[in-house]
Amino acid sequence: MKILVSLLGWVPIVGTSIKLAYVGNLVREAIQHKLASQEMNSEKADKGEEYFEELAGDFYDEHLKLYVDELGLPDFSTNKAKDKALTMIADKLKEKYSSRVHS
Repeated sequence: MKILVSLLGWVPIVGTSIKLAYVGNLVREAIQHKLASQEMNSEKADKGEEYFEELAGDFYDEHLKLYVDELGLPDFSTNKAKDKALTMIADKLKEKYSSRVHS
């Protein structure tokens, strides 16, 4: 996917779409590799949505922000990619926590 970004990232409209898809891939990879080892505070997790959103924001800033910024997307696209990434991460955290609780 990074090759497509390198080759076609400059193309108007198509390049932005490729870059956004690349961000989605980065999120999935980061979730697979990093979230597996992350421990959750069950006391805070019981408080709900805000805890998962906070964790997602921290995770994004730590593992993905640099890559997204390097893509040079317009602000609108960067914000859209960040919002989608935060949603994906928070959903995965909720899923992981709920599977632990029900185990």
